[in-house]
Amino acid sequence: CRRNLLWWCCLIRERMLAIGMRRPNRLCHEGYTRKLPTERDFGLEVLFSSDSTARLKRQQVVMFVLLCKLSNIMEEIALFQRNVTFFRDWSVETQRISKEEVRQVIKLEQELKSWRAELDRVTVDRVQRRTKRSRIPFIYILRIMGE
Repeated sequence: CRRNLLWWCCLIRERMLAIGMRRPNRLCHEGYTRKLPTERDFGLEVLFSSDSTARLKRQQVVMFVLLCKLSNIMEEIALFQRNVTFFRDWSVETQRISKEEVRQVIKLEQELKSWRAELDRVTVDRVQRRTKRSRIPFIYILRIMGE
């Protein structure tokens, strides 16, 4: 569905800007539970693309879905950081890191590691031999963002 793709494009852009500018999200998405996009959302464009092969288009779809997943993790990290910073800034006494905060950090780190493993699994052979050099920078940009 094109609406789902459009939603994810807007959401990714919003999340990247929010993190990059260190500000809260401005796009109201509470109550929206959109599924991650799938190849099916792209319709016939995957099979009959005018600017690339079907195999290349499928690779681009996979990379887009991975970017969506990364944006979900990034939003969780930003919310956690914002909440912790807010409460620490307004607290009268110096607080120590709670066990719950440590658990949340460990959970977020595991999510990032899992995402990175999925990225590596999907891209390792593409970088080594089958992808044109012009397509490789996007793969490395995703890797850097996941670091």
